[in-house]
Amino acid sequence: EPLPQKNIDTGMGLYRVAAILQDVADFYDTDTFRPLIDRVTERSGVPYKGAVSVSHRVIADHVRAVVAALSDGATFSNTGRGYVIRRLLRRAVRHGYLLGIKEPFLHELAPVVAELLGDYYPEMREQLASTRAAIRAEEARFLETLEAGIRRLEALLARLGEGDVLPGEEAFKLHDTYGFPLDLTEEIAAERGVRVDREGFERAMREQVERARAASAFSGDVFAAAAPALERVFEDHGATEFTGYERLEDEGKVLLILQGEAELDRLEAGQGGQVVLDRTPFYAEGGGQVGDSGYLEWPGGRARVVTTKKSKQGLHLHEVEVEEGALAVGAAVRAVVDPERRCTEKNHTATHLLHAALRAVLGPQVRQAGSLVAPDRRRFDFTHAAALTAEEVRKVELLVNRWVQADFPVSWTFMPLEEAKKAGAMALFGEKYADTVRIVKVEGSPDTSGLLEAEVRSMELCGGCHVRRTGEIGYFVITAEEAVSAGVRRIEALTGEAAVRYARDLLDRDAALARALGTSLEGLPQRVEKLQQELKQLRRENEKLAADLARAQLGGGGAPAVREAGGWRYVAAAFAGLDVPSLRQVADEILERYGVDLVVVGAGGALIVKVSPDAVGRGLAAGQVIRALAERAGGRGGGKPHLAQGGGFDVDKALAALDEVLAGL
Repeated sequence: EPLPQKNIDTGMGLYRVAAILQDVADFYDTDTFRPLIDRVTERSGVPYKGAVSVSHRVIADHVRAVVAALSDGATFSNTGRGYVIRRLLRRAVRHGYLLGIKEPFLHELAPVVAELLGDYYPEMREQLASTRAAIRAEEARFLETLEAGIRRLEALLARLGEGDVLPGEEAFKLHDTYGFPLDLTEEIAAERGVRVDREGFERAMREQVERARAASAFSGDVFAAAAPALERVFEDHGATEFTGYERLEDEGKVLLILQGEAELDRLEAGQGGQVVLDRTPFYAEGGGQVGDSGYLEWPGGRARVVTTKKSKQGLHLHEVEVEEGALAVGAAVRAVVDPERRCTEKNHTATHLLHAALRAVLGPQVRQAGSLVAPDRRRFDFTHAAALTAEEVRKVELLVNRWVQADFPVSWTFMPLEEAKKAGAMALFGEKYADTVRIVKVEGSPDTSGLLEAEVRSMELCGGCHVRRTGEIGYFVITAEEAVSAGVRRIEALTGEAAVRYARDLLDRDAALARALGTSLEGLPQRVEKLQQELKQLRRENEKLAADLARAQLGGGGAPAVREAGGWRYVAAAFAGLDVPSLRQVADEILERYGVDLVVVGAGGALIVKVSPDAVGRGLAAGQVIRALAERAGGRGGGKPHLAQGGGFDVDKALAALDEVLAGL
């Protein structure tokens, strides 16, 4: 039969054509890749040798993808697209590690990517500062993990001799827990004459993939079991007509009742299930806004609506609990949304104003990275490399409140997606939009005097519920600003009466504190500062007394007994009445004064292990010592090679076991 489409896929993609036109061997030698590879060569000191230089190519390819995704609004995370770009970055870092680059470097390549591709993707240049900061933070975090993986591998190899085999399960744990690459594990193991069980590694990897696949299938479409019934209702009646933008009450007809996987004709009093109506004022969870709650009423019956969700067909599923009577398919009901929805509307419009204010104060690189809009609270996640200063928080909060006080109208309209984008409406990264979208716009710019020089506008693509005028929000207060992940910050805030109550509670608390300290609200900061200075002085005196007490317990200022075990010179002593900071100070003093390899001191169940830099260089690790002591004397502890601490020890028993531990290292 003749082919329906008579054409040939030649595989002549952009970069292959570029390689031909530039007369180079492959696209890694084109002018959009080679500058990156040259920078990697310069940074690592390892020359590029074409196709055999896999690490150079991986780094160049992956850093382009990471910069593109971050510039477009993606963020590093442990799920979804954020996990994909995290894996890309970590693979690039690992290949840098293989080239001998042991410190963050990928962020240095971000400007090169922006220079190469910025003419076509201007957001790469606009978002460069935040992109570099996010990559830098993620690199540093992963390199710490990589170092921990190396320490774990060294501990495993210490138990094996030349010719032994490192189990594949252990190699996979290094890969899965620390992101440690198999080739690096094999390289380090080979230096010790140890082979890695690659088959065991691949078997463990396959098992992990199967577990992930099973989990993914389980956590898929929550309405999958009821898909045939939902499809039938959609084909017969279309998507649910949502009337909640205009009203909180409406009449509807029951089209479908579900209970788990079962389709029912009716729900009796005391039963729960999911109900689909032909029309509803209940907003279905989406876009960060929680689903509406309320109740359904009909002659002789009533059902509580706990929440509302939406199927992929666009059907609103009301999660109900029947309180009175029986609810049957075909029944006409009155659907009433809880009045608290008005609080949700305040919080949702305030979220839009917050987003615009953040971009105005911090810069256009700020993008929404997640949100929660509920009646009693709201949180907003956004891309930004650093914590907000007190002044930035003040400006953002004041800007939103000026919007509120201006009482601007809030309007919404529907238009084609591309037309909306050209009009300047803010679209959120990762959101899937239909061809026709809803635009929510605040009709006006707040007074920016004393804050900003330019006007600020708010216009976003949004399907959520909003106030009619900004004045309905009442009052807006930021209650918290914190980090969520690398390059992502979170602001929590309150609106309306909840914000007023929060402010009043703070004022009442400050007033009570001022009274307790014998001062006024205005004098509270100075009073607290004075108390802090007095506390510091008392702590210094306490530290001196603790040091004197420790010396007295060591023997009235005489030299402590220096012992030796396993080739290590050490001092060990138990004290009474010393806290952990004092123990650390005593350990530092003994180590410096007597030049031993190791100091172990304890009091009241706490244990401190301190190792000299010279001894660390010769392979002695404080963390290893304290873990070995914990096995013999109870307690738990850990730390770094030069310092470790723990609690719950039988101190006398731990000190008595020290010779045995050191001899066995």
